[in-house]
Amino acid sequence: MKRKKVKSLTLSLEILLILFLLLTACRDNNLSLSPGSMKYDYKYYSNYTYVFVDKFTHKKNEQKTFSFKYPKGWIIEKEPAWEASTEKESSPEWGVVVYKDNDRENRIGIYGVVSPSYGNQIKEDKSYIKSDLIVDNFKKGEVYSKIRDDKIELYVFYESSSNIYPLFAVAALDKDFYKKFRNEIWHIIASVQ
Repeated sequence: MKRKKVKSLTLSLEILLILFLLLTACRDNNLSLSPGSMKYDYKYYSNYTYVFVDKFTHKKNEQKTFSFKYPKGWIIEKEPAWEASTEKESSPEWGVVVYKDNDRENRIGIYGVVSPSYGNQIKEDKSYIKSDLIVDNFKKGEVYSKIRDDKIELYVFYESSSNIYPLFAVAALDKDFYKKFRNEIWHIIASVQ
C-alpha cells in the first residue's frame, strides 16, 4: 500500500515538473518582440536632438537631424560621421547609440542613412518577424525582429517624415535586459522623429 502511494506521488511530481518546464519554455516563445498597442507617456523623459557635425570640418548639416526622448539613466553617445570630400565618401550613416547606465552591450542605435534602400537585406530575410510600429493610431514604421543566440535583434525602419534622409533604429539586447526594460526601450524607439 505504501509503495503505491509513493509511486503515485512520484508520478504526480513528475507530471508537475513537466508542466512547469513546458510553461517556462512557452513563456520565452511568447516573448513579445513588438510594442503591440503600448500607450506612450513621456512625462519623465528628456528630449535629445541630434544635429550632424562633420568630424573633420566641424560643420553642421541641419538636413541631417532627428530627435527622440529617453528616460533617466540612459546614456547617449554620438557616433563619428563625416561629409563627402575629394578624398573620401561621406559616412553611410550617422547617429547615436543609447544604452542603460554603463551597459554598452545592450544598446539601441538610432541613425540617419544616405541610401533609401538601406535595410533591404533585413526586410527580405524571412527569419525576421515583421510588425508595424503604431504610435497614437499612426503607422510610424516597420519593425523586424528575431531572437538569435539568446539576443533580441530589432530593426525599425521609420516612415518618411519631415526628414530628408531615412531614419532607422537597431538594437541588440540580451533577453533578460529586454524583458526588464522593454517599456523604456519601446518608448525610446517610438519617440524617434
